[in-house]
Amino acid sequence: MSEIKTDTIEIELSGQRIPLAYFERPGDKDTLLYLHGLGSSKADFFSANGPDGLPGYSLVAFDFPGCGDSSYPDGVTLGIDDLVETTRLFLDARGIDRVTLIGHSFGGLTGLLFAHRYPERVMRFINVEGNMASEDCGMFSRAVVARRSEGSPEYLMERFNAEFAASEKSGFDTYAASFSDNVTGRAFVDYCVSIVRYSDDEPLLEYFIQLAVPRLFIYGAENALLSYIPRLAREGIRVEEIPDSNHFPTYSNPSLYYGAIRDFLGSTERVATGE
Repeated sequence: MSEIKTDTIEIELSGQRIPLAYFERPGDKDTLLYLHGLGSSKADFFSANGPDGLPGYSLVAFDFPGCGDSSYPDGVTLGIDDLVETTRLFLDARGIDRVTLIGHSFGGLTGLLFAHRYPERVMRFINVEGNMASEDCGMFSRAVVARRSEGSPEYLMERFNAEFAASEKSGFDTYAASFSDNVTGRAFVDYCVSIVRYSDDEPLLEYFIQLAVPRLFIYGAENALLSYIPRLAREGIRVEEIPDSNHFPTYSNPSLYYGAIRDFLGSTERVATGE
C-alpha cells in the first residue's frame, strides 16, 4: 500500500471560505476522484488503497461541506448545484485537470451533473447507485423532506439512524455505525431537499446516457429491480451487479466491487491504446 496524505484546503463558495478535508494517494496511472454519499465520507475510499483495491492509480477524495471532517457554513443553504461547484473548485485548487469520477449515491448525482456540465474534465464516470430517477429517493431523502415538520434535523437523523441500524439489508449496519459522525443535521436536511428536487424534476437518466465518456453503473444485487437497469444495458453502457450487496457494495462486498472497477478501468485503457 502507498502512503495516504490527509490535509485540508479552502475554497470560496457562496461568499464564504469553506475548508474541505481530503486525502490523496499518488500513483503512476490516472487520477480517480471519489465523491461519497450522504451520511458517508471520504473514508469510504480508504479501502481502495489496499492490495485488493485500485493499485497504481492516483486516488483523491474529499468530504463535502457538512460531511466527514468538512464543516458546514453558517447562514447559507447548500444543495447539489453547490456541490458540483465545490467539486470544480476543489480540483482547481489541487491543480487537477481531468479525472475518472467514482460517485456513490448522492455523490453519484453530484458526479453526473459535474460530468454533464464540465465534460472536458471527466475521462470516465463510474456511477455507484447514484440518483437518476424518482425511485432513487427511497432510502431516506423523500421521507426526510416529508417529515421535516416533526422535529429538528438532529431528531430526524436520530430516527433514521435507528432504522438503518435495525435494517437487515446488506451494509446498513456498517453505514449506521458512522452515520451521525459523518453529516451535520443542517447539511443532512438541506441536501435531502435538493436530492429530491433533482431526482424528480431533471432528466438525470438522459444525462447519463448522453455522456460521451466510458461509463459504468454499479448496483447491489438486492437492488436489481431498479427500473432503468435494462435500458442502460440496451444503450451499451456497462452494468455490473455486486452479489451479496445492497446500496453499499463498498461495505458488503469490497473485493468484487473493486474488482468490477479494475476490470472497467483496464478495458477502457486497452481500448484507448488500441490493444
